[in-house]
Amino acid sequence: MAGSAPYGTWQSAMTSRAAARAVAVRSVALGADGVLWWEETRPEEDGRSAIVQCALDGEATEVFGKELAALGAQHDLRSWLPVAGRALVVADDDGLHLVRRACQVQTLTAGSPGTYRDLVRGPDGRSVWCVRERRSERAIVSVSLDGAYAVRTLLRTEECIGSPRPSPDGSMLAWLAWQHPHVPWDGCRLWVGPVTSEGVSPAWSVLGGLGESVFQPEWIGPGALSAVSDRSRWWNPYEVRLDGALRPLACWPEEFGWPQWEGGLATYGRLANGRLAMLHGTGDWRLDLLHPDTGTLEPLDLPYTAYQPRLRTSGNVIAGVAGSPVQPAAVVVVNASTGARRVLRRSMPTPARGWCAPAEWTTFAGRDGHQVHAVVHPPHNPDLRAPSNERVPYVLFLRDWPADRATRMLDPVVLFFTSRGVGVADVVCRGMSGFGRGYREQIYGRWGIADVEDCVVVGRELVQQRGADPARLLVRGVGAGGATALGVLAHTNLCAGGTIYAGVADLPLLAEQGSRRMADHLRALAADSTLQRDPSWLRSIRRPVLMLHGTRDEVVPPSQSRLLDEALRRNGVARARLVFPGEGHHFRRADPISRALDAEMAFYGQILGFTPAGSSALVLHSP
Repeated sequence: MAGSAPYGTWQSAMTSRAAARAVAVRSVALGADGVLWWEETRPEEDGRSAIVQCALDGEATEVFGKELAALGAQHDLRSWLPVAGRALVVADDDGLHLVRRACQVQTLTAGSPGTYRDLVRGPDGRSVWCVRERRSERAIVSVSLDGAYAVRTLLRTEECIGSPRPSPDGSMLAWLAWQHPHVPWDGCRLWVGPVTSEGVSPAWSVLGGLGESVFQPEWIGPGALSAVSDRSRWWNPYEVRLDGALRPLACWPEEFGWPQWEGGLATYGRLANGRLAMLHGTGDWRLDLLHPDTGTLEPLDLPYTAYQPRLRTSGNVIAGVAGSPVQPAAVVVVNASTGARRVLRRSMPTPARGWCAPAEWTTFAGRDGHQVHAVVHPPHNPDLRAPSNERVPYVLFLRDWPADRATRMLDPVVLFFTSRGVGVADVVCRGMSGFGRGYREQIYGRWGIADVEDCVVVGRELVQQRGADPARLLVRGVGAGGATALGVLAHTNLCAGGTIYAGVADLPLLAEQGSRRMADHLRALAADSTLQRDPSWLRSIRRPVLMLHGTRDEVVPPSQSRLLDEALRRNGVARARLVFPGEGHHFRRADPISRALDAEMAFYGQILGFTPAGSSALVLHSP
């Protein structure tokens, strides 16, 4: 029989160290020989990135560890691609490098400086085609792998570009382009053109525009591509002819695409028999087989509800990273013909089922009738229950990027809180993806207002519907989500306090000192009042705040949290600011991750009046 203890004090097997140990698995790739590759970040090995290789019927093995260390790339793998001979092309600040075993590392782009990304294999098998960025120019180039240091420029443009796709015979090139400060999920165009000895000319647009987002073009024949477009207000797949003629491959109110904030994203892949392995859904993702000729979906009946948007296919093999509320992220391979699946790597050991909180998608109604979505994780511990008359403390989780997508995948950080008796609500504010273009557009011109309103809606409904304690609601945000959390604390009385990871306190200053891309995108979304935010708007905050920031954060500089700390000091607000040397925008090493989680739990206990099990004290400063 389960014992009784107040919320927040429960003993848990998911310690901060256990949560910090979880490996981040990402960037899956299938080699031309059918060998699967992936990248994983290992917190217990100083946060280094490792490249792992696995034959589909073999064992996983790390490769090129010494070679990547020699490049200094083990903590910053920007972009990489397996090529013939089980070699690897790696991009870093110095260009592209060909990496082979026995410490053979060859620079491919000597004499052609720039930032290289969005790597794809060239149609001849002896080159890599990719995007090269310089200060005032973007280009798609072909880089030879034969050691000739040959970099051929195929096209130049001042536009932002991505997703270069050569046709199988190399005679045509397709790519996406959009205008700064817009982002591709706001609007972009799919361009095509013949490849000549002089480059790509002429070029013409076949799909997209300022109010239409196009995602993942792929060649499916000599005169046709497939691509995902949200012209129907939902990201749906289409066949696109070179004359611009379109044929819907599936047309219903579900998402088949993803915001393209980096290269290499994919939500579908072509199989040997012409079918498409396709991710789709609202809220949860499903992986099914789409028959392009009929537009019908053949279910695979897999036990997953969340997938990373990096699906890979070869023959009848589908590979990707998937999870569910009771299964952590894992590298999974599926045989599309038989439905058989194999798990090659888990990010962490799967907890006993009794420890997993029953995550639920919930839709709440705002006062003006708009919908707000959230994934709600109530407190759950198989060994303990709270007294029957105690109401539940909840933390509102706010994600790093306004267009991000929430998922129901077992998350060790969420489990760290729920197993201790603190509920989590992952808020899907207006502007986030997964619910159509209309939901994303509701943030336009209202960032800093609509997202704060949505947090209030979720908090109030948790109190009315889920037994949350109105005096023990908290908010937690990262990056742009940290700015929303500060807005909740400044403009509402909803929460008793908040935790801010790398929060944006001064948007104009961020544009000068930090990520121009983030600042310009937030400016495009922001309400007029938000655009003028300097530290003076923080004067309204009167609730305790915990600030956590890495010293090597290149997206949101640590100066932002220093400004916040000083503003809160002048307000007389109880606060703590913890700085983590060597960490970036997202923490990679186990010790800082563990310390940050312990500090959070101690902070919540201190302001809500409970003593977390095994937690050390946190000093809150007040003038």
